[in-house]
Amino acid sequence: MNDKKIIRAWTFYDWANSAYSLIITSAIFPLYYSSIVPDPVSILGMHFNRAALASYSIAFSFLLIALISPLLSSMADYKGNKVPDVLLSGVHEDIEKWRMEKAMEHTR
Repeated sequence: MNDKKIIRAWTFYDWANSAYSLIITSAIFPLYYSSIVPDPVSILGMHFNRAALASYSIAFSFLLIALISPLLSSMADYKGNKVPDVLLSGVHEDIEKWRMEKAMEHTR
């Protein structure tokens, strides 16, 4: 997998996906959260500023992802649930052909 086109394509995909997550978590989610949640927020008798609570929830979700991702990926590797090479290739014609073959296998 030393093809420079494939590496460049995955690099741009990763860059775009990271930017999307960053925009959602840093701009859109706090605005939405602040508009629907009253200030201050009471949880278990403790009072939080809604902006602080939004930051805590984002931090907690990223921590949870960081802790669970290695476990889930190792489970997928152990079970053999790996992404087929045809899907990693990015060639739409080959992917469509592969999907049709899999659909035909399931209908038999």
